[in-house]
Amino acid sequence: MNLIIHPDHLDDLIRRYEEEGCPNEMVSLLETGMTLERAHIGIYTELAILYAKYKPETLLEHIRNYFGKLNVSKLLRVCEKYLLWAEAVYLYSHYEEIDNAIAIMIEHSPSAWSHD
Repeated sequence: MNLIIHPDHLDDLIRRYEEEGCPNEMVSLLETGMTLERAHIGIYTELAILYAKYKPETLLEHIRNYFGKLNVSKLLRVCEKYLLWAEAVYLYSHYEEIDNAIAIMIEHSPSAWSHD
């Protein structure tokens, strides 16, 4: 827990957990770390990235709950990499880049279309 509150160490720690094949343990650690008073934007963003990789069904709820605490541009790149179009549309539309959200809905309409 002492390492995740330091943004400089977070990337290396996550990479190490993934190399050892323990991404679920890292997810649990970051979920617990969000409750710390010294939690920073990196914890929320890195947890969202891990959700995109390993638990995509929980990503949209995480984005909705913690949108103001996310590095949106970094998370958008990850969503596009893992073809999470609905999540990318949500991020673009709430990041006030409506044109990009519409472009994704047009290009990937079966999985990204939203009447909103």
